[in-house]
Amino acid sequence: MKHYVVGFAFNHTMDRVLMLKRNKPPYQYLYNGVGGKIELGEDPQHAMFRELQEETGLKQSDIQTSSHLTTLEFKSGVRLSVYYFQLNRNIEPSPTVKTMDEGTLEWLHIEDDHLLDASNPKMAGDGNIAYFIQFAQKVHKGIASF
Repeated sequence: MKHYVVGFAFNHTMDRVLMLKRNKPPYQYLYNGVGGKIELGEDPQHAMFRELQEETGLKQSDIQTSSHLTTLEFKSGVRLSVYYFQLNRNIEPSPTVKTMDEGTLEWLHIEDDHLLDASNPKMAGDGNIAYFIQFAQKVHKGIASF
């Protein structure tokens, strides 16, 4: 089974999410969280923090809150561990974008960019991103638990 991680980094007020507009398949030209494949001998949480730092430059010290949301197993033999992060108050999203090989990082506003709309054609993940973002908001507010 192949094991991957994906994470959603929220600003400190939890109204914007740092998303990657992918340059490559799968989900080419669509927005997704940041993440990647878990390396041999690596646990999912360590892999998620490694991927977060590699893809965004954010460090664990930039994170106020982090949580494992869920792990999904697909019939295709893929396991996906999903995380969310809330940035420290001293970290503010920059209006600029960052481009790298995998795609372009952009801060999207949850309401203005319709991130809770599972049918949003700009989002990867077949509607799952809307669910993950909404679930992260509920966990953050203490409305949902594991």
